Amino acid sequence: MHGRCQIPVVARTILAALAVAATIGSSGIPSAHAQTRDGFAQPVTFKVVNATTRSPGAVDRLTIDYLTARPNNIVDTRPSGSTFTIGSVPLRDAGQYIVTAWWQNVPYWFSFTGREMVADTLTIHVFDTSDDLQAVTVTGLNLVVQRQGETLKLEYMLQVDNATSPQRTIMASDHTLTMAVPGGLQDIDATYRRGPDPTPIATGSLGTDRLGLSVPLTWGQNTIRLTGRVPWSEGMTLPVGFNVPVRTWSLLVSPDWLEVQGLGLEPDPSSEFQGYGRFRGPEIEAGRRVTMKLSGGGLQGTPEAHVFATAGDSTASGSDEETAPDQGGDIGFPLRLVLVLALVGLILLFVANRRTRS
Repeated sequence: MHGRCQIPVVARTILAALAVAATIGSSGIPSAHAQTRDGFAQPVTFKVVNATTRSPGAVDRLTIDYLTARPNNIVDTRPSGSTFTIGSVPLRDAGQYIVTAWWQNVPYWFSFTGREMVADTLTIHVFDTSDDLQAVTVTGLNLVVQRQGETLKLEYMLQVDNATSPQRTIMASDHTLTMAVPGGLQDIDATYRRGPDPTPIATGSLGTDRLGLSVPLTWGQNTIRLTGRVPWSEGMTLPVGFNVPVRTWSLLVSPDWLEVQGLGLEPDPSSEFQGYGRFRGPEIEAGRRVTMKLSGGGLQGTPEAHVFATAGDSTASGSDEETAPDQGGDIGFPLRLVLVLALVGLILLFVANRRTRS
């Protein structure tokens, strides 16, 4: 009897355990099902400040990207108001997140950890835009020129400073910057970098020797990179100039035997750039340009041919090397003849000596 009564007791115990589990599940404690592949869904609140007017601001669009080996977009929204909450954002405490806010067609980037995003209201700053270039200057330009056969490869690396007060983003409706370029420039690729990856810049031709760049210049220093190619021709010209002042700039040409002529251009030898000719350029006023003339330095053929010619000259000329074997042959034949005659003479002396003794 006692043994048969154990079954109801065990059944009641199991039912009680199930009831407790159901109560816990309905009490609001997060379960494993609330977690996504990126983390736990959390509300995130943003406050937008217009840093130009120091008043509440707004954004046209806001995205959140979770950074792994590459950005993974997890939020893309068009909020309203200066303060707003995104109700369900999958976050990890130690995860890295990039928030991008667009205002007046200009993106602004911010970096946060997941822990920072759920702890408090996030403040993001945006700026009014202007097309006034009075406070914009090219503070540094490195122009790298490489001759590759019948093509000239150009690479412009710019540092552009925006010193507006109060702080504004400079952005024209068509082209913010215009630059002088050689005619026939093609394969153009232009980017600026403030966010996690280079951002493409739209470009447009403004005649045969000017290029427009539709780039937003935020307050402070902006980095721009532009590359392109142009057909090589002996004595071709290469202009440098912008619609804003250029304070300092340098030119690197490769191969280093290329000759460069330009008003105010000074040689700048440096061991840091082996194989390149380096030059310093003068300051250039806004709207003006410096024009340089490029030539092959009186050398024919490719740089490799030039190197090989130098190696040959370091020992002897090619004509000397070719005649050396012939000269050796003229000397070797009489020497062999003398040795043969000497050997014959010794044999004759030996035979004559034997006959005398006999």
